[in-house]
Amino acid sequence: DNPDDVRSLSLYVKKVTSIPGFLIHSNPAQAEKQVASAKAFITALREKAQRDSTKKQIDGLIANSFSRLERSIESGKKVLALIGTDAPSLDGQTEAWVNGEAITDADLKGKVVLLDFWAVWCKPCIATFPDLREWNEKYADKGLVMIGITDYHNYKWNEANGRAIRSRVKVSPADEQAMIEKFCKKHKLQHRMVFQSGRDLSSSYAVTVIPHVVVIDRE
Repeated sequence: DNPDDVRSLSLYVKKVTSIPGFLIHSNPAQAEKQVASAKAFITALREKAQRDSTKKQIDGLIANSFSRLERSIESGKKVLALIGTDAPSLDGQTEAWVNGEAITDADLKGKVVLLDFWAVWCKPCIATFPDLREWNEKYADKGLVMIGITDYHNYKWNEANGRAIRSRVKVSPADEQAMIEKFCKKHKLQHRMVFQSGRDLSSSYAVTVIPHVVVIDRE
């Protein structure tokens, strides 16, 4: 009724942008319809708004909230398309293995493989560690191979408080690899970690947010 009611606009956008989150990976086509409908509604609302500040807010919502959802939906489509296909290769897309020996695609034949895309600064990633430890303990000797995949984020190990911290100066790859070793030891993680080479691996597995987990079956 009042296009310039900023509070109602914010509540509406909060509601409609939270709904597709449940659909993005299960039914991205339906999520896409919901987002398109909501985007069309607030675009029309913009034409009715009287205040420039309201129009500016709507422009920001379209450029940020809705664009972010649209990118996630495209990722969701790609994830669904991967199901049942041959897994993209790890060979040639990894730079440095830590917390275990390097392995190749050939080493993984006949195994159940869990790829965990994560980062040391990611609290939701760290929250999964109890599950990862449990699964590794229960299933490693039954053919499960878990691999944590990460990137360089310029973190170093702080010996004083025993944790990883972002460095103000450039951290060498070797030092960041050593940091991950200590990080794994602190969190009692037994599975291998690998630094990916570039972003091709993340792109191949449609990673847009982390944690992002991929399961590859024995076939």
